[in-house]
Amino acid sequence: MLRQFARRSVGRVARTLLIGLLLVLPFSSCSLVSPFCGPRFENSEFGTGITPAFDVVLNGGTRIYQRTFRVSNVCPDEHVTANFVVSKENLNSSLLLPVTIRGYIFYSFLFPNEEVVLADNTMAFEFGAGDVDAGLKQQFGDDPAEYFVVLQIEFPTTGSEAQDLNYVNETIQLKWDVTTTYFEFSGGS
Repeated sequence: MLRQFARRSVGRVARTLLIGLLLVLPFSSCSLVSPFCGPRFENSEFGTGITPAFDVVLNGGTRIYQRTFRVSNVCPDEHVTANFVVSKENLNSSLLLPVTIRGYIFYSFLFPNEEVVLADNTMAFEFGAGDVDAGLKQQFGDDPAEYFVVLQIEFPTTGSEAQDLNYVNETIQLKWDVTTTYFEFSGGS
């Protein structure tokens, strides 16, 4: 009889501990970051309009402005993210040409870009926001990784580079913010 009581008590205690563990575990703040990863970084770039830091391309009848941010010495064991926010500051003007705005992470010619479309060939653009996430382990293995965060604005050309620049900077008054988050590579030290 005493033996049965002891078995039931141990069973109840074990069940209670298991339930308690299952309830507490999701809220624990235990970090599972790779030992090859150093501190977490968050870099933000922002501005209004097209600046000299943007690359300019004319592809047929489409003007493309592209701002590229290079991030290196990245731990490939943890995913990297990029957040894009764009807005039309001149709310009193109407768009005369449809605009497409996208953000993406590029890290290899072998893998497709991780992309988010913020405005899709629209003349009704006022605001766009989105995130992309990319895993670099498959490309870089245990070596330090590198990736590029790209903000791209495209629309049918108005006829000249000066007019196109005026369209983005005066008619749209594009405001942009790009934030990327990653862990620095430490090599396991």
